Amino acid sequence: NTNWQDLMYKSSFRTEHNLSLTGGSEKSTFALGGGYYKENTVLPGEDFTRYTFRAAIDGQVGKRIKVGLSTQNIFSYSNGSQFVSGSPLFRMMAMSPLVSPYFDDGSLNPTPWGNLDDINGGGRYNPLYLLDENPGWIDRVRRIRTFNSAYAEVEILDGLKYRANLGVNFAQQFNGTFIPQDRPLQPSFFRAGQGNTARVGNGETNGYTLEHILQYDKRFKENHTISATGLYSFQRSQSFDNFVQKDSIAEDFVKFYNLALSTPINSNNTFLGGGESSWSLISYMARVNYSFKEKYLLTTTYRRDGSSRLVPTNRWFDYPAFSAGWLLSEESFIRPIKEINLLKLRVGWGKTSN
Repeated sequence: NTNWQDLMYKSSFRTEHNLSLTGGSEKSTFALGGGYYKENTVLPGEDFTRYTFRAAIDGQVGKRIKVGLSTQNIFSYSNGSQFVSGSPLFRMMAMSPLVSPYFDDGSLNPTPWGNLDDINGGGRYNPLYLLDENPGWIDRVRRIRTFNSAYAEVEILDGLKYRANLGVNFAQQFNGTFIPQDRPLQPSFFRAGQGNTARVGNGETNGYTLEHILQYDKRFKENHTISATGLYSFQRSQSFDNFVQKDSIAEDFVKFYNLALSTPINSNNTFLGGGESSWSLISYMARVNYSFKEKYLLTTTYRRDGSSRLVPTNRWFDYPAFSAGWLLSEESFIRPIKEINLLKLRVGWGKTSN
């Protein structure tokens, strides 16, 4: 009557702490914040830790200029995420309760099911080997991410504003794994019947977005209102990653920290890889809203996008849009109807794509 889940699962916990501070004056405001998060799972060797930091400031410079900055930064570690989460769960669920995980002398039974096909073909061991306090394997992922933005807004004339937005992001990831080889007295749960393996990889993504926005709002002779917006936007992102993996290396103590010191027993078991990608997007946009007596509405929008993902001969696309609205609830023949507080008729046409 073996309950494999009771034998494997351990108590887990999750804790989260956040601290924030805000303040300011009539001309400026600020906000600061930080956080700590920690979680482990009911399976051994799996945990996740995250640190966060946030800051923002907005200020008024004179009567017509506003500026602001914000940043959000995340630093995290995870262990056991790449290979621990899948196979042990299936083996615990699938194993029979009619077999014992231990021998009569109390030592672990490496292959409690006794099926030669599982032992020789599948290369599987007793999942209780994962409870070893010094399992010998390492599975670590470290991520660093930062998102930053800044803006400046200038009121050129009454009703005419210019705003510049800049956003910058960066992400870096490191992952390293080492699984020891299978030995007679030190069975390797993840490498049953195989040699050790070590892998290290790095990846990076960076990008930015720059926007120029011009906005004009004006009311004429009380009944006419015009709002116009112009936008130019440029986006760019670049990513790359690379890795090296050695299988059946001779020096276990090196793990993945300095693979130049390791010597694969089989030279064909060394793998190298990587990749790079980048893209950019340019956008132009213009929009005009017109309102007469705040009851009759017209909107026209035009956008033009150029994407580096498309072939040079078919890179630019245009997206026009038009709409008209009638706020019926503001008409004298609708106002007396108490059951209606808002009624609007709108018709529009637009073009888009992806």
